[in-house]
Amino acid sequence: MDDLVIKKKLISNKILPNMKGYKYCFEVIKLVLSKDITLKNAYEITGDKYGIKSNSVEKSVSNAISKAFLSKEMQERYEKLCYSTGKVNNKTFLTILKEEINRV
Repeated sequence: MDDLVIKKKLISNKILPNMKGYKYCFEVIKLVLSKDITLKNAYEITGDKYGIKSNSVEKSVSNAISKAFLSKEMQERYEKLCYSTGKVNNKTFLTILKEEINRV
């Protein structure tokens, strides 16, 4: 999968390059798209790559998603998924991004 497609999809979903979790989101999505691996394994591989624990990767991804969902546009776009909490969970959101990227 082309890295540029992933980057554009992240940016269009308000996960911006200046966010701490951006590079982790990018790596996790890239891994999940290129290999048939679980999200948990993608967190572990990404953590190993950057020398941090997998739960730190997961938390950074979660924080980036939370920040993205501060945008009214994101809340409206995914309102059915985040009606009770105001944001969608990591697994659901990354699965949606994966499916959107696969359609490109």
